[in-house]
Amino acid sequence: MNLEKIIMAIGARSRIGLASIFSIEKEEELIMKFWEAGIGYVITKTMMDYDYRAGEKPKVKRKWEDDEKTLYHTGTTCSESPDFYHKHGVIGRVLNGFISEGVAVIPSIGSKNIDADAWVNMQRYLPDQHTPIIEINFRYTYRSLVQKYKNEILGNKLVNCDEYLNDYLNSIPNLNEAEKRYIKNRANSDFKVLFSAIRDIFPPDRYCLIAKLWPSPELETHLGYTSEKYFDSVTLVNSIKAEPPVPFKKIPKEKIPQMSGLRLREYRDYALRTAMRMNYLLPIFASGGVAVEAKDSLKGSVEDGIRDIANCFALGADYVQLGVVAYGGGPKAVAAVMKALGARYRLDTSQGLVKAA
Repeated sequence: MNLEKIIMAIGARSRIGLASIFSIEKEEELIMKFWEAGIGYVITKTMMDYDYRAGEKPKVKRKWEDDEKTLYHTGTTCSESPDFYHKHGVIGRVLNGFISEGVAVIPSIGSKNIDADAWVNMQRYLPDQHTPIIEINFRYTYRSLVQKYKNEILGNKLVNCDEYLNDYLNSIPNLNEAEKRYIKNRANSDFKVLFSAIRDIFPPDRYCLIAKLWPSPELETHLGYTSEKYFDSVTLVNSIKAEPPVPFKKIPKEKIPQMSGLRLREYRDYALRTAMRMNYLLPIFASGGVAVEAKDSLKGSVEDGIRDIANCFALGADYVQLGVVAYGGGPKAVAAVMKALGARYRLDTSQGLVKAA
């Protein structure tokens, strides 16, 4: 399936969309405000398919006020993502409602499970009205693969596997170099096999698949896998855990990092340059670092957002997902951004998919 044709067929109006930051069963009204503000398409917060561990209670989303700004905390763990396993009925109805309203919605799904059966269930849970474009967030899946082979060597001892900024294998103590290579090679091999299985579950004559990746030492390898007939596009990159540039006084420190913007830009830009160096040919969604949230004024936010959007396209992106989490004027800021952009990046039948030089 041709992504450009399908994204127009679902009603996308622009190459500028809303990143996967809002839980659709909680923020349905807010998402509609962004659509009314002129955003081109909406990618849902990643919906997870997993069982809570016995006795574990799901974490509750909260929002904290800081002066006149509002940070919509969108989750630092999968237990704060929409629970597709238990709430797929409710989530499906909301998705169907968006589709009925003409909203160009792209579900984002993910799983901690490493077997193909989990993805069969995810496909079954999708809304009755067919959603032909799916984003798959592989962050937790790959972490589970690393944990699997780490456990072979170290047992089930709890060890933090940082799949983001550091070399995750170097962050695991008591491993020699041969063991690190073993874990990396086995995890990557299984990852590629899983890609093939997922492509069979979501056949190419029915679905366009977007693989959402993250900043890691294995990014180039994983980008290579996505282009081997398994995926139709890629999102670069998933959000990271890093301090934002603007403090929010009433937010617990451990909750601060999940800011979909600013601090993430350097990692997103690195990923885009990596794809450019590889001559990566699949369409790219640049995500996460386009922030209109942490500025002192609406004017500053809009100007900053527009500059960063242009930067994404200059680095080879074909679509951009705006991260607009951290202040209550989000829809207003997006409306201003879209108005300022005018016809630039608009999707229509006369506009082909041309990568920026």
